[in-house]
Amino acid sequence: WLTPRASTLAALLFALGGHMTAKVEQVNQLQALAWLPWLLLVANQFVISNRSRHRFGLAFSIIFALQFLAGHTQTTFISLIGIVLWSILTIASERPATYSRKFLRNLRVFGLSFLGRFAPLIPYLCLALMLTGAQLLPTIELSQHSLRSGGLPFQEAVSFSLHPLLLGRALLPGFSRTLFTEFIGYVGLSGLLLTLTGLAVLVTNDSGRPRFIPAALLACIGIFLALG
Repeated sequence: WLTPRASTLAALLFALGGHMTAKVEQVNQLQALAWLPWLLLVANQFVISNRSRHRFGLAFSIIFALQFLAGHTQTTFISLIGIVLWSILTIASERPATYSRKFLRNLRVFGLSFLGRFAPLIPYLCLALMLTGAQLLPTIELSQHSLRSGGLPFQEAVSFSLHPLLLGRALLPGFSRTLFTEFIGYVGLSGLLLTLTGLAVLVTNDSGRPRFIPAALLACIGIFLALG
């Protein structure tokens, strides 16, 4: 999809960007987030590839188990949502010409395509959960006796949401007081400008849209969910 230089730059922006470096004091989140690119890679290869799916499925099971064992369940849950959304967006943008103007027919064609491509990944997800069973089962038992056993009220659950007025400060350098570490999404002005340039090229380049639309939409959905 990307040239080696572009891929290396994207990896550096992820690994050395503001969000990841802000997690240095939250070791379990940092260790769990480090597995996210690998999860997206193997899940994407599983969905788009017609060969070696068994190999990519086993890789997904192992990487997902490693992320789960890193000790931050929320990150694993968010990663799983990201994988499902990425798969949906990738399949939807892969062959848009196969869809007619009829909404119900589009929905049926897409649903069958998604089930046929993504559903075989579910057994590998179950295998990952089995690999984590030695920690997962005692944790479930312990959580029933913890402060979180009764869940969280709605107001408390959304209390860590990013306020829309702080979005600019989250994505740009903080010249005044710093934000809470979980709100920092700064990747550098150069990285942000390159991202906007890439989106601009995406709009004007029809041939590149099917490949890069999923990434752009996933980023937009991530920002939307961050707002609570």
